[in-house]
Amino acid sequence: MEATNPDGDLRIEMLDYYNLVVDHNIHSPTGASPRAVYIGVRFCNDGANPLEDVYAHIGDFTAGTPGIYPVETVSSGPYTGSFSFTHEGGTADATRYIGTLAPGECVVQYWLLSYPLLDANNNRVTGSKPDPSDDLRLRYDVWATAKDNGTPLAADDSKTLQLRAVIAANANKIWPNTTSKVPNEL
Repeated sequence: MEATNPDGDLRIEMLDYYNLVVDHNIHSPTGASPRAVYIGVRFCNDGANPLEDVYAHIGDFTAGTPGIYPVETVSSGPYTGSFSFTHEGGTADATRYIGTLAPGECVVQYWLLSYPLLDANNNRVTGSKPDPSDDLRLRYDVWATAKDNGTPLAADDSKTLQLRAVIAANANKIWPNTTSKVPNEL
């Protein structure tokens, strides 16, 4: 499979997510942690003609496996093992038929993915709390196909998310991986 983003008038826009929360207190009785995220992706027709037979997929683009995600293997460090997202709707849900996109139209699709919190040895997959460089990072790919007046189009994009150790009650206080900043508390 080979695609680009955009391809002709077919464009994929990943909605912004950078960090996933793993509660720092996960080993305590009060350490219930978020373990899933809705991934949102916008599929757009930037052209003057309708795009027909539009399909959207999420998973591992290189392997061509909707609903099966790239595996990150960590062999040394504070946690070890092979990790990936799990598609909560099953592999059939990872392919969506959008149908026709009118000129200028965009459609957003959401998929529910779960992510690991601990390795097989019960170690948190975020390493040391103040050091983001040892946090687990997981990738997902999104791709779409369409026909523009019978001409096939194929676009793809990917994103890597970082699992961050925070106290879940402070989840909105995570320092972003971008140049933006959360305002100071009053």
